[in-house]
Amino acid sequence: ATGSNSSGLETERMRISQSGHVTKPNHPSFQANRPTSTSGGGNSGGGTVSSGNLIFSSVDCNNGSHYSTSNGKFTAPVTGFYYFSFSLLWDDSYNGTGYIVVRKNNSGSLNYGYAYLNDTGSYGYLQVAGAAVVQLNANEFVNIYSSIPGWHVGAESNWAGFLLG
Repeated sequence: ATGSNSSGLETERMRISQSGHVTKPNHPSFQANRPTSTSGGGNSGGGTVSSGNLIFSSVDCNNGSHYSTSNGKFTAPVTGFYYFSFSLLWDDSYNGTGYIVVRKNNSGSLNYGYAYLNDTGSYGYLQVAGAAVVQLNANEFVNIYSSIPGWHVGAESNWAGFLLG
């Protein structure tokens, strides 16, 4: 628990059960799905319509509200190491070559994880996944960037993250 609040009560921040299970009710974490594209705007049919940052509009969990459905960014509440993963379905009505990455502070370095698609024809759906551990200072952010359109806009496309420590 942490110090007393104005009414003299302590605030629980962590609990260790008799069995040794540790729970932290304020631990930063999120999972979001249903991407839209920010450049060129939105979706068309089953896929995002342009390259650019993806905004995942539906949130399954957002402990601490550090993920924003308005801009697609997860902003670190504290300095630490964070784990992020994505799994995206490429819609079968698109083709081309491109990548999807986790970016820190809109960095163009693209070195935190990527998937590379090299498709010259429509072969059906393609599931692409990746993960990254990123060191963030408080108030730095990560988001997902795609160099191509066509990510399926349903719940099959999602990304998630949480504080490691």
